[in-house]
Amino acid sequence: MINKEKSILPFFNSDISVIFEVGAYNCKESLEFSKLFPNAIIYAFEPVKKNYKKCKNAVDENSNIRVYKLGMAETEGIFSIYTNKDGSASSVLCPNNEYRKKKGVEASNFVEQIKVTTIEKFCIEKNISKIDILWSVTNGYDLNVLKGIGNIDIEMIITRLINRPVHFEIPDETEMRNYIDQMGFQIIEEILVGKKEVKGTYLICRRSTMEMNIGEVVDRLSILFHKVEKVGEECLPEFYAYAKDILLNSKPEDFEDLVKALRDLYRINGIIWALESDIRKGKEGQMGLEEVGRRALEIRGYNTKRVEVKNQIAEKKGHFKDIKVDHSSLPGRDF
Repeated sequence: MINKEKSILPFFNSDISVIFEVGAYNCKESLEFSKLFPNAIIYAFEPVKKNYKKCKNAVDENSNIRVYKLGMAETEGIFSIYTNKDGSASSVLCPNNEYRKKKGVEASNFVEQIKVTTIEKFCIEKNISKIDILWSVTNGYDLNVLKGIGNIDIEMIITRLINRPVHFEIPDETEMRNYIDQMGFQIIEEILVGKKEVKGTYLICRRSTMEMNIGEVVDRLSILFHKVEKVGEECLPEFYAYAKDILLNSKPEDFEDLVKALRDLYRINGIIWALESDIRKGKEGQMGLEEVGRRALEIRGYNTKRVEVKNQIAEKKGHFKDIKVDHSSLPGRDF
């Protein structure tokens, strides 16, 4: 399975607030995300009745995980889903049981009616404007899940290609990759997993830097400076990608402003990193509530400064500004 700490953490700072797991099965991924991002709200979607109960039991004590008995697709409605007797390998796609039998893989002979919606419709109903991480593993149906995103802003997508005909009508690999590209995402890592008979390739995709304003790109580069220093070389590919994007999409006369913004954001993000360090390590109990509260207010103030620097460079270069809605870094809050 994917090492999330190595494959996902290098691409984020602490600003992770919303994670979706589509096709949760037993909520294993949601539980892992909950440990990595304890301040995030995680929405887990599992439409199969037996699996939904597993999820509810698994996350009973995790208040930041919300489980919904729902499937996701490009349209809403009531769909048939095929499962085996323990609820695993569930898919809306019809199973190729003849192939499964030849390869010694359990057949999916059970059919259940499930309620399905789209990511866009769910987000509108729940007033969710952005998803930081979308994890979608639905056994061959993920292209349809992605087609239901609509206009929802998503930062990272993790999904899976099925490399063997365990289901009928599995989308062509090229079609999936082309659609990801059309959405404005880059595939930054591919991980082959699973048994030989049902191998799948996990695709880790992030929003292309060309889709971001220059303030956001410079901010991320400044964070990656810290991560390379503190975490190590595994962050270098992303670091080079952001640096290359800035170099190739800027004029020589822009560099003075860009370097100044990079220095300012490096300093600010370094302070935020230091303030959050003990909190990320789970040392709140040792610090005491008063110290945690003091640090939270100080982090809020520095995040305000951070947004101001990002917006200043974005305005100078004619890019859209980073506007935070109902966010603690809004100007005018306590510093």
